[in-house]
Amino acid sequence: MSHHLKELATAGLIKPRREAKFSFYSLDRKVWAEYLAEMRRRVPVSRKRT
Repeated sequence: MSHHLKELATAGLIKPRREAKFSFYSLDRKVWAEYLAEMRRRVPVSRKRT
């Protein structure tokens, strides 16, 4: 879990905050919105066959 949180923080998708021995994470909504918009541009929409 910590590896994945570190990767998300490195990518700028989440913001870590430490308090004593605890870590808290929050989403960077602007970065997530940009990331999702880019994914929508790059990944084609699959359509169901009828």
